[in-house]
Amino acid sequence: MKVQFNKKTSIKYYCKDCGTKITYQSALYGNRRCRSCSNKISLIKRLKKGIQYHPTYKDGRSLKKHPCEYCGKLIHWQSIRCQLCYWIYLLPKIFCGEKHPNWQGGKSFELYSLEWTNQLREQIRKRDKHICQLCGKKQKNDKRILDIHHIDYIKQNCTEKNLIALCRKCNIKVNTNRDYWYAYFTYIMENK
Repeated sequence: MKVQFNKKTSIKYYCKDCGTKITYQSALYGNRRCRSCSNKISLIKRLKKGIQYHPTYKDGRSLKKHPCEYCGKLIHWQSIRCQLCYWIYLLPKIFCGEKHPNWQGGKSFELYSLEWTNQLREQIRKRDKHICQLCGKKQKNDKRILDIHHIDYIKQNCTEKNLIALCRKCNIKVNTNRDYWYAYFTYIMENK
């Protein structure tokens, strides 16, 4: 005989020790106790039997310490390196150059044209009224000056129609899904 669950039942089940509401499955398969009461009961049973927790573990974690592979700092968890060494030493080696998921064939090493000057960048910021053209954040509210973004992602093209002022967060955001952002900013510049 199969037991069918009726989740829309109007019967409410409560813990027989503390009186908190419990689920239908806990009442059917459990011992009609909430999780915290059943944990207390099982702990009391273990202590009565003389079963104690292992002395080298606390809350499921090992208390034994071993040195980090790179810096020698003593760490608790079952890892071969501490978290600081992971971020400083290991990640740059794994995700560097051609191994990085955002690698564009060395595009970041291309040089800007001679027209790319501080005066040009300030002129673009003034044209856009010192407001990020994506999120609308003003430069005076942001502690950084606005970045100037190349709409077609070509560093040598420094015409005013190809440049737009963005905050740092938005400038990072638009470096993914480049076809979409190229079309978006082209439409904005045509309608200015």
